[in-house]
Amino acid sequence: DVVLILKTYKNAYTDSDFEKIKEDITRWKTGLKLRHYPRVLLVTDLWPTDKIWKLHKMGGIFVSTSHGEGWNRGAVEASLMGNSVIAIDKTGFADVYPKDIFYPVTCAEAEVVPQSQIPWYVNTQKWWNINTVDLSKALLECYTNPKETKEKGMKASNFVKENFNYHTVGFQMRNRLEEISRFL
Repeated sequence: DVVLILKTYKNAYTDSDFEKIKEDITRWKTGLKLRHYPRVLLVTDLWPTDKIWKLHKMGGIFVSTSHGEGWNRGAVEASLMGNSVIAIDKTGFADVYPKDIFYPVTCAEAEVVPQSQIPWYVNTQKWWNINTVDLSKALLECYTNPKETKEKGMKASNFVKENFNYHTVGFQMRNRLEEISRFL
């Protein structure tokens, strides 16, 4: 009925990182103390674009709990394929998408924790910590209302087609560049 497909990593695509993710999943399941859990499939390698498209076609919901995703390309691509999106209510994606065509999850601003192995994370940046209660509610809403979830995914697909095509984006870019050029 439901399968959770996780395409994620910690710091790199290494076997030890994936073992840590599996340990996290086991710990979370133990903490939840439920009688039944959906299957969890962990993607452990980089996929070519055509395989990503096939995954979007198979799926019904795209969940992005990223705490620092700007545009959120994966969510936009999933929308294009007709999938509903659950994502944080901050960053570029939430700035552009109407709230009625995705499932926004609240989050709180947090300090970035610098990591020596990832030099582009610095303490002058901000992240967003997702509200896990809101996330759980959004997941449950999608699961218990599959018709509404599919309708929202189709609305999102239409929104992407209407607003992110070459003509519309090109027109907006031209107008913005003309506006900026007045100050040069």
